[in-house]
Amino acid sequence: MKTRSHRAITISTLDLAIIGYGRLAREYYVPALARMNGVRIKAVADPSPESRYSAKKGIPLAHVYQNYQEMFSQESFNAVLIASPPSSHLMAWLEARKNRVPAFVEKPFALTSQMQDLPHLSDADAALMVNFNRRFWSPYQEVIRACRNGTIGVLRHIQFTFHTDVARWSTITKHRLSPDEGGVLHDLGSQAVDLMCQIANCAPGRISGSFTSRRWNSDSVQLELEFAGGIQAHCDLSYDDQNREALIVTGSAGSLLLREPNMTPHVAKNGRLSVTAYLEDYAWLGYRGLFPGHRMLRQTIMHSLSTFIESLRTGSCFKPGYAEACENLRLLARAAGVADIIPITASDGAHD
Repeated sequence: MKTRSHRAITISTLDLAIIGYGRLAREYYVPALARMNGVRIKAVADPSPESRYSAKKGIPLAHVYQNYQEMFSQESFNAVLIASPPSSHLMAWLEARKNRVPAFVEKPFALTSQMQDLPHLSDADAALMVNFNRRFWSPYQEVIRACRNGTIGVLRHIQFTFHTDVARWSTITKHRLSPDEGGVLHDLGSQAVDLMCQIANCAPGRISGSFTSRRWNSDSVQLELEFAGGIQAHCDLSYDDQNREALIVTGSAGSLLLREPNMTPHVAKNGRLSVTAYLEDYAWLGYRGLFPGHRMLRQTIMHSLSTFIESLRTGSCFKPGYAEACENLRLLARAAGVADIIPITASDGAHD
């Protein structure tokens, strides 16, 4: 039975607002929403004149505002998508909550420096969904299922590599390179930690991080996690000049290899893949190259937004919600050596 978190919205068309009209909103959120029936973008808020101009051109029927405070005071809508730079996520969500508007928030939900400002809330009261989109990707879901059903025996080690071409994400805003926006730890680490917890099926008992500066300040982060049963995980995270993402999960009876998220996972004995596995990988890569809508980022944003919209319509609890967002932030804080001061969220069974 689904836990109720808010009143179900039964109207035929949902009105949504967007805070932050950068590359993610323009190239991913808006196209995904355009493919959904019964969803309308009613308003956009962004302090950048260029972004407001782009919003007026791209969504001519939407009302465009310089700041979200004015937007909330002037408009009525059913939910808000928060895709502004990370340092603004928490305050934008608090404004949405003050106006009783459910929010879909891009990761990270907040910064470790803002932990003292987090309220003590249950998932139901928070009315929040955070976009840990990799848990919605079918190849990662296959890996998670295989680990839980014993395909590779007893889980022992997880190796995750996640490098992103930061220049490609800095064509509209350059916040990823700002020391005030959380950097690699929050940007990539939030996704990596969530994925490790999904694979291990629990939170780590220990987490630590080491930080290296190559071209930019702390642009490389190594995370070490230890889970129950002695399961170890290592995450290699970096801002780079190209994208690279790969996962190796090792168990007592074999390994799971996902060489690129747009390929497919394979069970490998002695860490080696067959020729057939390589051919299957390149077939998937070619298919997703021909049909970009089926690539990881577009598909997972579509799936996560669809999950959010379904929760709005049914009144069911948003997942991943506030409790998981706070736990993720707590783990990032521990990795950075920051004192744990996040309040324990109230439990109402919403995240069972």
